Amino acid sequence: MKSVAQLINQPLIGREASYSPSEPIKQPIEPKIAMFVDRLFLRLKAIFPAWRNAFDSEQTYEEAKVYWLEALVNNGITTAEQFKRGLAQAELSTSPFLPSVGQFISWCQDEDYHALGLPNEAELAGRIQQFMGYARYEEHAFRYRSPAEYWLLSTYYRHNWNKPEDVKEMAMRKLLAEAVEKVKAGFNFPAIPLAIEDKSLSLDITDVTTRGMEKIRKVLRSNNDRI
Repeated sequence: MKSVAQLINQPLIGREASYSPSEPIKQPIEPKIAMFVDRLFLRLKAIFPAWRNAFDSEQTYEEAKVYWLEALVNNGITTAEQFKRGLAQAELSTSPFLPSVGQFISWCQDEDYHALGLPNEAELAGRIQQFMGYARYEEHAFRYRSPAEYWLLSTYYRHNWNKPEDVKEMAMRKLLAEAVEKVKAGFNFPAIPLAIEDKSLSLDITDVTTRGMEKIRKVLRSNNDRI
């Protein structure tokens, strides 16, 4: 079995006279990227037990590695961190079959929302639903991941709480993407609101006790005067 680096300069399919090679790779390929793809396929084979269903021969398997390399490079998937992100998502898949290169690219491109202090796309609707119970009067009581999440949830509520469902869904995705960009740009998010003590409702236990004892003394003095 050859490595991707050995294959990228060879014809991909047979030697038939009618064969015309695929489009040339648009981006230059560094040797380390080709090595990433070799290791990637070893991991994918371990994660997806039905991987053989995607290939009818050793030749098509080798061709796929070259095709994946081209697609990954052309879509900017060239770092170890991106490959790790894609593999982490692959490990969460319940399918036994090898994903398409497009699916894997989308996994590599997925943001690590939690590292940015935000809910991911799957969690967002649930977080908004939870926040709705606090939004009007108890924003301070909600447990936010970060100021970025506070901005996301409060902004969504202010502008979309009474909108149609289809508008809400679009707004959720748009605001999440905007929050990601703001975090990356170092945006100074507003601070998470703190609870404001309502002094009119607070009770000084010492004061209450003192006043209570004074009333008792007055009652006792009044009773003594009557005797």
